[in-house]
Amino acid sequence: KWNVTIVSDSTSPTISNIQINETTVYNDKNVKINATVTDNIAVQIVYIAENSTSSWVNQSTTQSGSEYYYVVPETNLANQENVSYYVIANDSANNLVQSTIRSFFVVNRAPNNVTLISPLNASSTTNRTQKFNWTSATDEDADSISYLLQVDEQSNADKENPIAPDFASPDINTTTSAAPLNSPTQLKADTVYYWRVRVNDSYNYSSWSSVFQVTIDSLISITLGQNNI
Repeated sequence: KWNVTIVSDSTSPTISNIQINETTVYNDKNVKINATVTDNIAVQIVYIAENSTSSWVNQSTTQSGSEYYYVVPETNLANQENVSYYVIANDSANNLVQSTIRSFFVVNRAPNNVTLISPLNASSTTNRTQKFNWTSATDEDADSISYLLQVDEQSNADKENPIAPDFASPDINTTTSAAPLNSPTQLKADTVYYWRVRVNDSYNYSSWSSVFQVTIDSLISITLGQNNI
């Protein structure tokens, strides 16, 4: 005679400790999503659903004890992207449970700043279509970048004691994909100009470069010597 005990299991698995391994997510790092899943009898299968490719996909997980995880590859992550995910767990009695949806944001990093090259700070020239040059910038997220050049004249009329402008309404405010850049407008003679550059990656600007000063002279001064005859 056999004694048979039939156990009815209606208890779904428990999902807890859902988290990712990065405090701040960038597009050049994998993101590990993990959760703790337990059951009163046995966990059968666990998926982590995520939409890093714009479509929801139930990803198979790797198990380590009661820990289950899936690694989202960095190649699936784009700047300024919001990635959502949740955990699905099923036990041996086919009790299914799903966690709430969570998300993480892929943060953009502003491009690096530039160093001004020419015209040199505190220099003078008679060239009224001055060429402005600076070092190339880099972007950690490999974004395409552009440069914003601002050129503004002194705030007062005294060329010997110029006052730097606030760049509120610069004489030149133009964007370019590369340096150097010739002045798009002719600069005024006998005027002190100030110029600066910053970088944009379509999401954020870098900080401003240092500010250089250049004086546009109207003529070249020539001193002639006197011969005694």
